[in-house]
Amino acid sequence: MEKFLNQKTSGTSGKSERARLAVWALTPDGAALGRRIADSLGGVLHISSSVAERDGAVADNAQVFESLGEALAQEFRASDGHVLICAAGIAVRLLAPLLVDKQHDPAVVVCDQAGRHAVSLVSGHLGGANALAREVAGVTGGEAVITTATDTAGLPAVDVLAAAAGLAITDIAGVRAVSAALLTGSRPQLYDPENRLGLDADHGDFFERVDSPEGLAAPAVAVDWRIQPTYAAEGVLHLAPPVVCVGVGCRRGTMAQTLDAALQRFLTDNAIAPGAVRGLASIDAKADEAGIIETARRRDLSFTTYPARELNRMTVPNPSKCVCRHMGVESVCEAAAKLLANEGQLVAHKTVWNGVTLAAAVLK
Repeated sequence: MEKFLNQKTSGTSGKSERARLAVWALTPDGAALGRRIADSLGGVLHISSSVAERDGAVADNAQVFESLGEALAQEFRASDGHVLICAAGIAVRLLAPLLVDKQHDPAVVVCDQAGRHAVSLVSGHLGGANALAREVAGVTGGEAVITTATDTAGLPAVDVLAAAAGLAITDIAGVRAVSAALLTGSRPQLYDPENRLGLDADHGDFFERVDSPEGLAAPAVAVDWRIQPTYAAEGVLHLAPPVVCVGVGCRRGTMAQTLDAALQRFLTDNAIAPGAVRGLASIDAKADEAGIIETARRRDLSFTTYPARELNRMTVPNPSKCVCRHMGVESVCEAAAKLLANEGQLVAHKTVWNGVTLAAAVLK
């Protein structure tokens, strides 16, 4: 069973962190239950000022708010999950103006103050609200209420499987198409030559495996770091594994806009899915290069640098005497890409655009 609170994977960088949870209560009984939930699941309890005035013990280590609507709006994006101990109608009215879409909204669970029901309300799959509802119910001794169609039908939720496998969803519309097909009893095609989706025997029978991306017909799932023409078809869900490591070099002071444009052009020209990029790498001399640092930050990527002696260990197809004179190494981008990929295979050789050099290798 999926777990909300174990770890949350951030973006495509492969970085994981414990999910942040906020628990909200309006009444004394709700605050007592909220304290149990927050203490058991490692969350932060938020209580109304009226409750705090009545019960100092509950208020200890709790955040106090005057207006639930204002406090929730301020905290909504800062936490990965929210448990609201209140009437569902209150939650719906307060949440409505805060919601964006299922890819970006945090998990929201609504719980009655007796703890009988924990309702997964927002972002059941990608946000983890279904899993959070089950964990809350485990604390309260109540029942998790799950209404997502695939769960109630006993079918695999492809977006949950993708998230668990660390795969980036390139187009959320593909999730809807594949889920709809499963609900009607169809078997979507699945191109996943390395079994990165990690389907077990129970889930594997719901899909028809194919050996080539060519001729892939919707509804379908393709797990691939590349971009193929068939993946653009309506009803095809493209999942990108974060396995592509990009080496980068540039002139000192190159602006982030230039670097980002060069990176985007490089990915497009080499048919690499942006969601498949695991991180950027360069030489130690570029560790403080503001443009690279900012580009990595904007794309939620790691940025790793290596000393010249490590780069010189790599055999590359395009060594440069000019680079050697200036940097003391025969290669920066190709060698750095291979190192970040655990000496994996180069899949895109050195490319130069507007003073930026880029190369890519796939994680070994």
